[in-house]
Amino acid sequence: MGVNYKYLQRIEAGRCNLTLKTLQRVASVLEVRIEDLFQFPLGSSEPFPEAQEVIGLVMAIIAGHDKAALKKLQIFIKEILDRKA
Repeated sequence: MGVNYKYLQRIEAGRCNLTLKTLQRVASVLEVRIEDLFQFPLGSSEPFPEAQEVIGLVMAIIAGHDKAALKKLQIFIKEILDRKA
């Protein structure tokens, strides 16, 4: 895949951020679409409509390769998560 295993370990442990390029490589190696990597089962049901909408919006930003929008989204999400901690 061309990615150092230690980097993958840090990603899995949440100790570093995953780049869009690496995310594309992971999806390619797994032979799935990037959006498939973000399909998380919530129990036995589909995510509620609001969650589906948010996931769709994020996937549109990723698919559009809008690095500036993706960076803003990353900052915004981290800020929300930091407030919860």
